[in-house]
Amino acid sequence: MQKRHAFRTLRPSYQLLLLSTAPLVLAFAATPVTAQAADWTGGAGNNDWFDAGNWSSNTLPDLTSDAVIAPGNVNLSGVGSANNVTVEATSTLTVTGAGSSLNTTETRTSDGTLNITAGASVTNASGVVGGLTVVSGTDGLGNASTWTNNSYFAIGDGGDGDLQILGGGRVIVNTDATLGGADEGKVLVSGNGSSWENTGRITINNGSLNIDSGGQVSSDLAIIGESVAGAATVSGGTSSWTSSGQLTVGNFANGTLRIEDGATVSSQQGYVGAGPGGLGSVVVTGAGSNWRITDYNLNLGNYGAGDITIEDGAEVYAQTGVWLGISSATAVGTMDINGTAGARGVLETRFVRLGLGTADVTINGGILRATANIGNFFVNFSNEQVSLGSEGGFFDTNGFNIGVEPELTGAGALTKQGAGTLTLTGENTYSGNTTITGGTLKLGNGGTTGSIVGDVANDGILAFDRSDVVTFSGTVSGSGGVRQVGSGQTILTANNAALLGVSGVYNGILSVNNTLGGSMEVRGGRLQGIGQVGTTTNFAGGTIAPGNSIGTLTVAGDYIGSGGTLEIETVLGDDTSSTDQLIITGNTSGTTNVRVINFGGSGDQTVEGIKIIDVGGVSAGAFSLLGSYVFEGDQAVVAGAYAYRLYQGGASTPLDGDWYLRSALLSSGTPLYQAGAPVYEAYSSVLQRFNTLDTLQQRVGSRVWGSSDTNAGQGSDAGDYGIWGRIVGQHDRLSPHSSTTSTDYTVDTWQLQAGTDMELMSSSGGNLVGGLSLRYGTIDGDITSPYGNGAISSSGYGLGSTLTWYGNGGFYVDGQVNLTWFDSDLNSTTAATRLASGNNGFGYALGVEAGQQIAISPGWSLTPQAQLSFSGLSYRDFIDAFGAKVSLGRDNDLKLRLGLSSDYENSWTGEAGTRNRLQVYGIANLYYDLSPDARTDVAGVALRNSQERLWGGLGLGGTYAWDNEKYAVHGQAGINTSLGDLSGNTSLSGTLGFTARF
Repeated sequence: MQKRHAFRTLRPSYQLLLLSTAPLVLAFAATPVTAQAADWTGGAGNNDWFDAGNWSSNTLPDLTSDAVIAPGNVNLSGVGSANNVTVEATSTLTVTGAGSSLNTTETRTSDGTLNITAGASVTNASGVVGGLTVVSGTDGLGNASTWTNNSYFAIGDGGDGDLQILGGGRVIVNTDATLGGADEGKVLVSGNGSSWENTGRITINNGSLNIDSGGQVSSDLAIIGESVAGAATVSGGTSSWTSSGQLTVGNFANGTLRIEDGATVSSQQGYVGAGPGGLGSVVVTGAGSNWRITDYNLNLGNYGAGDITIEDGAEVYAQTGVWLGISSATAVGTMDINGTAGARGVLETRFVRLGLGTADVTINGGILRATANIGNFFVNFSNEQVSLGSEGGFFDTNGFNIGVEPELTGAGALTKQGAGTLTLTGENTYSGNTTITGGTLKLGNGGTTGSIVGDVANDGILAFDRSDVVTFSGTVSGSGGVRQVGSGQTILTANNAALLGVSGVYNGILSVNNTLGGSMEVRGGRLQGIGQVGTTTNFAGGTIAPGNSIGTLTVAGDYIGSGGTLEIETVLGDDTSSTDQLIITGNTSGTTNVRVINFGGSGDQTVEGIKIIDVGGVSAGAFSLLGSYVFEGDQAVVAGAYAYRLYQGGASTPLDGDWYLRSALLSSGTPLYQAGAPVYEAYSSVLQRFNTLDTLQQRVGSRVWGSSDTNAGQGSDAGDYGIWGRIVGQHDRLSPHSSTTSTDYTVDTWQLQAGTDMELMSSSGGNLVGGLSLRYGTIDGDITSPYGNGAISSSGYGLGSTLTWYGNGGFYVDGQVNLTWFDSDLNSTTAATRLASGNNGFGYALGVEAGQQIAISPGWSLTPQAQLSFSGLSYRDFIDAFGAKVSLGRDNDLKLRLGLSSDYENSWTGEAGTRNRLQVYGIANLYYDLSPDARTDVAGVALRNSQERLWGGLGLGGTYAWDNEKYAVHGQAGINTSLGDLSGNTSLSGTLGFTARF
C-alpha cells in the first residue's frame, strides 16, 4: 500500500499549529503582564531556590511570578513553581533529588543551562531550549529524572539549543517538537534507560538528533530536513528510535539519517528525498543495525533525490516494498546494499519498484531478501539495470519464489541463497561466477530470455526454463543438480563431473554433450546428447534419446527403468546400420519402453542384429519395443519391406545381456517382412481377378446369328440389334506356386455388365457382330501370411468392345478388349492399420477365342474351342503407413485356354405360334499360365508371386429363348482348380444374363 507522503500534510499542520498559538502570543503581547518578576540575586549568599533572600522580591517565585536567573547558579531541591522560568547566559538552574520538582508555564534556557538530575522532575506547558538542558540520572530507586512538556517544545529557539538526555534521564513531549530553525538545535539521548517520548511529530531543521549507548526516542511522525538541513544518528546495540507514523529524511531540504553499531529505527513508512528540492540520505551500518518499516513502503526519491546505503551487517525491512524515483521524471532513487563476508547488509522486502523517475541499484556484497512470492521483484525496470559490485550480489529468496527481469551487470558474482526459487529472465552480463547455496536458480520463465555467463558453484538446483534452444558452456559443480523444466532445449557443453547431486529432466530437452556428474532422473521431457551421465532413473513420461541425432549416450552407473521410454534413431538396415546407442556401465533393472525411429533406412535382413543397448553389468532390466504392430506376441517396427523386433542377446552371443534389433526370424534365419508386405505382394493379383476375360458363351449365351442354323425355324422376329445385361460372381481361393511372403488369399468379385450388340455385316458365309459394354464391380481380398494378415477392398469400372464372326458352318471367332479403372483401400489387420487409401489403378485385357460347332446327332453338338488372353495392370506408387514406398514392378497375365463344349438344343413352337428354344451345355477347360512372376517393389525389395500354371475347369450352363428368340436368359456355373495343388487353389464362378433383340 502506498501512503500519501507526509510533506503534503505536515507543513499545513505546522502552519495550523502556528495559527492556533497565534492568539495566545498576541494576548501576551497586548495584555499587561500581571505576573511578578523574581530575579535571582543570590543575596542570601547561597544557591538555594527556597531562600527568599536570593530573589529580588525577597519572596519565592510561584505560578503568579516569573523567575529569571541571570547570572547565577541555582539549586532547587524540593517542590517549586513559577510562571515562566528563564535561565540566562552564564547561569545554571539545577533541579535535583528524589521528590524535587519544578512546575512552570514555560521553562526556557536562553544561553543558560538547565540541569534536571537525581530523580527530580520539571513540568511545564512550554519548553524552549536556547542554551543547554541536561536531563540525567535517576534517584537510585528507578525513578528517572524527568522533563515533561505539554503544549510547545522547541530546541534552538532564541539561541542555539542543546538538549542532552543522559544516564537514564527522561523527556516527555506531549506535542510536536522542533529542532532548529533560525538557530541550531541539537538533541543527544545517551545511555541505557535514557528516553525521549514524543507523542507528536519531531521535526529536525538546522539541527541534529543523536541517540547512542542505549538511548531511546519515540515519536509520531518524524522529519529530518523539513525546510533547513537536518541530521540524525542512532548508534549502539540498544539504542532505538520508534516512529509510529512516517519517517521522512530530506523533505524540502537536505536530511541525513545514520543508523549504526546495532541501533534500531522503526517507522510505519519511510520517505527519503520526499519533496521537490529534497535530498535525503540514509546509512544503515554495522552488525545488528536496522530500520524496520512496519506497515508501508520505503520510498527513495519521491519528488526529490533519495539514497540509502545498507552495509556491514545492517538490515532494512520494508513491509510492502521499496519505491524508487516515484512521482516525477526528475526524481532519483538510489540504493546500495554493501558488505563483506560475515558482515553483509540486508534489504528485506516484497519488491523494488521504479516510478516516473530513475533508479540506481547496486549490490556490492549485500543481500536482497524476499518476503513474498512475486513474479517480478524489480517492477518497471525495463530500462534499468542492477549492478553487482566486486563483492558480489546476494539474493535470498527466503522460501519464496521471485523473478528478476532487469539485466544484472557489473564485475561481481551472483549468490542465490535460501529456499525457494529465483528466476532470472534478463540477459545477464555480470562477469563473476554464480553460486547457489540453497533453493533453485531458474534461468528463464518459459520464454526466450534468461541467461547467465560463467561457472556455477551449485549446492541447490540450477534450472533451465526457456522455450528456445540455448547452449550453456559454464562449468557446474557442487552438491546440487541441474534441472530442465522449460519446453525448449538446453545444451550442456562443459565438463560437469564435479557436480554430485541429483539432476533431472521434467520438460523439453536436456542435451548432455560432456560429462554431467551425480545422478539423473528423467521425469518428463527428453534427455539426449553424446556425453555421460551418472546412475539414471527413467520414469513414466520421460524419454532418453542417445545422441543429438545419431550418437551414443553413456550412463556411468546403474540404469533403473520406471516406465520411461528409450528413443532410438537408427538407419534400419543390416547389422552395420548407423544407430543411436545407450551404453550402461553398471546394472539394469525395472521396465523401459523402447521407441525406434527409422532414420531413412530402407530395411534389410540382419544376422546378429543392430545393437542399441550395451550393458556392462547385470542385465536384469526389461526393455519392451513400442512397435507398429505385434508379430508372434512381440512388437515389431517397420523399415521398408522388413520388420524388426527387439531381442536380448546377440544371435551368436545370446548371453551377452545387450539388446538388438533383428529383422530375421530366429527359427529359420529368413527375413522378417513387415505386416503390409503380404498385402502388397497380393495386391496386383487380386485386381487381376477382376481384369480377366470371359468366354463368348459366358458373355452372351447361345445366341444364334447365322441363317444356316437348322433349328432357327421360320418367321423369326429377332432383329439385328440386341441389348444385354448380366451379373457375375466369383470366389477364388489361391495359394501361389511361389510367394516371397508365403501369402495365401481369397478373392470375392461381383460385377454388373451391360452392353449392346449389332450385326455389322451379313454374307453368305456368316455374320459379323460388334458390341460395346460397360461394367462396374467390387473386389474384396483377404490375405493371410506368416508375416501378417490383411485385406484389399477395391471397386472397378470400365468399358469393353467385342467383335465376333459367326460362320454359317458353325465356326466362330470372338475378339474382346476391356479397359478397367480401380480405386482401392489396403489394410493390415495384423497391424490394425490402413496401409493405403484411395489408390488408383488401371487394367486392360484383350483376347481372341475361336471354336467350331460340330453336330453329332439331332440336337447334340460338340464345340472344341481355344482362347488366348492377355491382361496388364498398373497402379499408382504410394507411401504406406510405415513410410515405405510401394510400387508395382510387373503383373502381366498371358493365359491359354483349351475347351470342349457338349451342347444339347431343342426348339418348339408355343401356343402363341412363336418359336422357343432351350439350349444346355457342359464344358471342360484346361488353362495354362504363360505369365512371368508378378513383382511388387517395397522400398527397393522385390516381392515375387507366381500362380499355379496348369488349371482345369468344369462348367454347366444354358440358354432359354422365347418369342421367336427376341428374349433370352442365360447362365453358367463353373469350378476351376489347379491341377498342381488341388486343395489350395479353387475358383467358383457364376453368371446370369438377359438378352433382348430388336
